[in-house]
Amino acid sequence: MKKLIYAAILNLAFASFSLNVYAYGNTRIQTGKVPYITGAVAFPSRVRPSIASRVRHTLRLQVPKTSSALSQLIIDVPDGLIVKNDISVFEHSGRKINTNHSVNGSQVIVAFPETIAPGTSLDIDMNNVSVLGVSNAWLYQVSAKIVGIDVNIPLGVAQIHTY
Repeated sequence: MKKLIYAAILNLAFASFSLNVYAYGNTRIQTGKVPYITGAVAFPSRVRPSIASRVRHTLRLQVPKTSSALSQLIIDVPDGLIVKNDISVFEHSGRKINTNHSVNGSQVIVAFPETIAPGTSLDIDMNNVSVLGVSNAWLYQVSAKIVGIDVNIPLGVAQIHTY
C-alpha cells in the first residue's frame, strides 16, 4: 500500500511540473505533405529586457521532406498583443533567411522571396511584441501558402504559455 501511495505522489509531482510553452499543430499531417508547428516560446525583449511588457515570441515550424516548397506564412495575432514590424526568420542551423514581412493590424504576413525547401526547420522571431492584455496563454493561428496551391492552408495553433 505504501508503494502505491509513493508512486501516486511521485506521479503527481512529475505532472505538476509543466513546460512554459506548448504548440498544437495538426497532428494528422505531421508526417504528411504540409508544414507543421513544432513549438513556440516567449523570451524577454532583446532590446530592453527590463521592460516586462515587451517580449519576443518565437514560432517554430517544420517543412517536411515530402512537402512542396513554402512561399508564405500568415500568422494571426491574438487580442492583447501588438506585433511590431521587427521580424526575423532563421533556419534551425542559425542561418538568417531573407523575408518580405508586413504587419496589417492583427495579421503578420511573412513572404519568402526564395521559397523554403522541403526538409527545412524555421524559427520565426517576432521581436518587441507589446503585451497589452492579461493572459496566461497566447494563441497564434498559423497558415501557409505552398508552391502549387493557391489557397491558405491552416497549419494549426501555436500556444505560448506565460506565468
